[in-house]
Formats: sequence, C-alpha cells, structure tokens
Amino acid sequence: MSKKEIVRLSGAELGNIWTSYMSDSMAVCVLTRFSETAEDPEVQNILKYALDLSKKHIQVLKDIFRRENCPIPVGFEEKDMNLNAPRLFSDTFFLVYLQNMSRMGLGIYSIALPAIAREDVRDYYHKCVASSADLNVKLTKLMLKKGVYKRDLIRPG
Repeated sequence: MSKKEIVRLSGAELGNIWTSYMSDSMAVCVLTRFSETAEDPEVQNILKYALDLSKKHIQVLKDIFRRENCPIPVGFEEKDMNLNAPRLFSDTFFLVYLQNMSRMGLGIYSIALPAIAREDVRDYYHKCVASSADLNVKLTKLMLKKGVYKRDLIRPG
C-alpha cells in the first residue's frame, strides 16, 4: 500500500465517530449551560475543563469526517437550548453528572478503541481514554475535597 492510498473508515469506525460526535455536541450544550450557572469557582473550572475537552473532540471528529468526505452529523446546537431558563440544578448535581459522564466516557472509549484499525481514529480514541481518566481523577479529588463524593456501598467479600 502506498503512502498516498487512503484507508477508508470501517463501519465500526464510522459508527463510533458518529456516536462520539453526537455525544460531544450534547456535552457542549449541557456543559456550557452548567458552567454559566455554577456558583462555585472550582466547579466552574472543572466544568470549563470538560467543556474544552468536548470542543476539542468535536474539532478532531469534524476533521476526520472532512478527510473522509463524509457529511458532518447534525448534532446538538445552541438553538436546542433555552438560554433564558433559570438555574435548575445545584453545583453538587453538576459534579455528580460530570462524574457519571466521565465514567461512561471511560467505558465507551475503552470499548471503541480495540475495534479501531485506522491510525488517526485509533489515536483519537487513545487520547479520549487518557483525557477521560484525567477528568475522572480531577473530579474525584474535587468531590472528596467538597465532601460530596459517594463511595461505593458494596464491599467485596
């Protein structure tokens, strides 16, 4: 295979990046609103950190779609949000929500990674696993500091 030959996305790769695009477009909307309404500066910072990750993911995914000459999915957008809605959730809820999302991200990205053969897409998912783990560690530390981290109630043995 010559260097100029482009390896097309497999069905698994295309399905994974499409799903990731939709998830991150939703995350951008949710985290934008959460970061605007959070009261605690530390909570705002971690929400903005997660928001920046999702925005970076969107950009990488758009680049992959463009290189593949695939249409970019119609994801969630600002028009899907009510920007005039009052604050509905507490800062603690924001942290718990983000913690659950980071856990799901770790699981989903870890499942996607072994199904990916194309180098650019594999590299993307490898970075997603690492950034989700990093976010989860930051969240755990902050939640422990704030006294809102819930330890698992089930004990082995």
